[in-house]
Amino acid sequence: MILDASYTLLVACIALLIGMFVVKFTPFLQKNHIPEAVVGGFIVAIVLLIIDKTSGYSFTFDASLQSLLMLTFFSSIGLSSDFSRLIKGGKPLVLLTIAVTILIAIQNTVGMSMAVMMNESPFIGLIAGSITLTGGHGNAGAWGPILADKYGVTGAVELAMACATLGLVLGGLVGGPVARHLLKKVSIPKTTEQERDTIVEAFEQPSVKRKINANNVIETISMLIICIVVGGYISALFKDTFLQLPTFVWCLFVGIIIRNTLTHVFKH
Repeated sequence: MILDASYTLLVACIALLIGMFVVKFTPFLQKNHIPEAVVGGFIVAIVLLIIDKTSGYSFTFDASLQSLLMLTFFSSIGLSSDFSRLIKGGKPLVLLTIAVTILIAIQNTVGMSMAVMMNESPFIGLIAGSITLTGGHGNAGAWGPILADKYGVTGAVELAMACATLGLVLGGLVGGPVARHLLKKVSIPKTTEQERDTIVEAFEQPSVKRKINANNVIETISMLIICIVVGGYISALFKDTFLQLPTFVWCLFVGIIIRNTLTHVFKH
């Protein structure tokens, strides 16, 4: 059965709602910070697998909205990036950046080495390395076709999506417990009422209620669309040049520029 874009979006929403419900009433998942999307997606995937194996009835999902939603997501990340807060990171942020850089190099070194040992293309190692495990589905969807078309890597898109999915699931299942273990070793200062009132990022205090009106929604959608359109234009402009990057990267950069420009122009 082929599900069109609207039904595909409905299933995705149901999967997310299921994940939110299960995590809310499962202390183990809460304590280990397992993402709702991972839980809901995993449950729906198991249900679909059971249906397929028992009745032979399979579902095919429309992926036409995938690119737009992916660009929207990365644009929102860019719009959430405040340089003034990054600067406050200081030494810990520098150490984190160095550590991430080293780990990315290790990912690619191990991946390419394993690929060569198995008489496969080194690009396979890159796909199973930082392209997907660090970049996620966005990077996978962007670089998969390029590696397939330009470098002749057979099945690059499918392999990239599989590796990104594996990394997402394992990252959610392993990252939560590890983060919980590390947080137990440090004392986290409690947020005062005054500090709580000054926090504007939803991901920092997701439980804090915020006012949302029509103007907020229109402004947010407008900025997201601007990021997508301008990012797409820049991506097409630098296509087949040494500055060629996936479209979502340019959308993210545009979001960062808009956020930090507006922050300084409208300081209130």
